[in-house]
Amino acid sequence: MPTLWKFTQLQEVELLSLSRQQLHQASQIVAAVGRTYKPKVKDDHFANFRWNSDREMLQGHTIEARENFSVALEIKTLSIHLLTASNNPLATFELNGKTQKQSLVWLEEQMVKLGLDGNLLTIKLPYEIPTYPTAKRKDYKVENPDYFEEISNYFSNTNLVLNRIIEGDTNASEISCWPHHFDIATLITLNDTGDSATSTSIGVGMSPGDGGYNEPYFYLTPWPYPKVADLPEIQGPGKWHTDGWLVVF
Repeated sequence: MPTLWKFTQLQEVELLSLSRQQLHQASQIVAAVGRTYKPKVKDDHFANFRWNSDREMLQGHTIEARENFSVALEIKTLSIHLLTASNNPLATFELNGKTQKQSLVWLEEQMVKLGLDGNLLTIKLPYEIPTYPTAKRKDYKVENPDYFEEISNYFSNTNLVLNRIIEGDTNASEISCWPHHFDIATLITLNDTGDSATSTSIGVGMSPGDGGYNEPYFYLTPWPYPKVADLPEIQGPGKWHTDGWLVVF
């Protein structure tokens, strides 16, 4: 696994945000494959991704087909890749200048080639995300490629940090990127009671930005949420966020 920290330099926040919004929409394409062709599960975890350090992509779960494969999103080029079980390329679709519908038509064709029912594939989401222009027939556009590479570097660096944090910790979950919020994180269980409502844990991760904070940030979130009045003072540059969800970042 690569161990080098990638240089990042936050520039125009708005341009970074526009790139991130397109990537968030594009990640739903990758998530749709796992959600369609893997078993249905309550927590939707077959729709999430892992960071592929060798190829520097967000990679979905392996799908059993005529040839086992996975689908991945290459952030820095805004492209969708089909990879074999040994991580070799099968097919690539560059989203730049293409619509969401065109990407799904291409993906359906690839599913048929692999012996799957392409008609099953749907982008219907079990959650809400912002309504981006790319969801309304607007083309994806890579007008500022440096900003896509910047976001890719954030994911790469976060994966590196999280691997160091959870190394040898059997109570930490696999590092995953979830398409709902497009954040990458691990969940460290402190006390497992067998009930998610009463078990205690800390989520550790990074968001490339969202509706509340329009730039990348690292976060820690305790569960169950303590009372706001009981929150300790933060020593250092972090701060508590208490509106809607509780995190320190």
